Amino acid sequence: MATQRIPHVPRPSRIRSYFAGRMGPPAIEPAALQEVLERFQLRATGAGKNLRLGRRSRNVILATGTGPKFVKQYRPQWNAETVRYGHSILIRLEEAGFPASRLVHTPDGATWVSVGDGLFAIFDVIRGRNYASTYLRRNDRMALTRVAAATLARMHRTLEGFAPDGRHHLALASLTGGHVRDVAWHAAKLDELRLRSASLEEPEAVECASRLADGSGALLDTIAGLEDRLVDAPLPRLVIHGDYGLHNVIFPSPTVAVPVDFEVARLDWRVNDLISALGKHRFAGGEYDIAAMKGFLEGYVPVFPLTRDELGLLPDAWRLYRLRAAVQYWNSYFETSGPTRKLRSALTAIEQATWIADHPEATARLGRVAEEAAA
Repeated sequence: MATQRIPHVPRPSRIRSYFAGRMGPPAIEPAALQEVLERFQLRATGAGKNLRLGRRSRNVILATGTGPKFVKQYRPQWNAETVRYGHSILIRLEEAGFPASRLVHTPDGATWVSVGDGLFAIFDVIRGRNYASTYLRRNDRMALTRVAAATLARMHRTLEGFAPDGRHHLALASLTGGHVRDVAWHAAKLDELRLRSASLEEPEAVECASRLADGSGALLDTIAGLEDRLVDAPLPRLVIHGDYGLHNVIFPSPTVAVPVDFEVARLDWRVNDLISALGKHRFAGGEYDIAAMKGFLEGYVPVFPLTRDELGLLPDAWRLYRLRAAVQYWNSYFETSGPTRKLRSALTAIEQATWIADHPEATARLGRVAEEAAA
């Protein structure tokens, strides 16, 4: 990483997303966008452009009299309590001087506004590169991974002991309680999802949902058993990013990483952020990239070592994280009326939980790497 330029080539999926964003309809309805800008007392000096790769939320980048801004419309499932929760985390990071997304404030100090049926926020644009969905040399990708991991560790230290303001459905209810979506929620939700899945007609959706429904009893039993085992375990709790990886990091330079997209940032077990990040290191065939996972830990652990309990409970925490994710994907399919890939993701999450249970040597190797890095 001696130079400030990393060779990279966009993958076909990134090119397709770029042109789909640029050539498609406005991500935010123009009249609503104008009202949002007025509420923040900003004036556009150019046409807004749909944010490339923005699939789930509606986002626009545009030039204003005070510089380029990023306008975000939150997904319909996010209410004011959820938005306030995430914004309190960003405000805390800004107060601490930690590099992350920076919110723009209205004249009366608000960080989001309600226009029509939507909730909107505006962020300063972070100058730098995002290397998601690009071809990189292996050594460059590993180096960027270590930088991103060390940044996540510093973020965790910065947010240690902080309880966000508001409520997030994916979070721990408090610094001492269980998850908002507890076993009772999962039991009721699985009953609902089985019933809703029975009315599906599209062949692939029917096939995926049938597999999920057939295994839902065992899924609930396993979630309940793991929750009971872990709820009082001495796992450190702090605010996690929730979806950390190179796709949610901007690099102003190859040695500086700035996390973005804090929609699912929340109070949780610290180890869940590592599980989420490590689990993204997989090859196209589905096998885990153990070397890249080791590289991530080598970047993270020297900054913020893992506890012995976290290392010992990693397999159980990993299984629970992935099984809860399976229910969330299944539920999200109905909340957003598709696409079918969410049902496939639910099945994949169950397979990943099974994989970690069947490969204890993998977590043992990662544990040894973490211990060596800490030493």
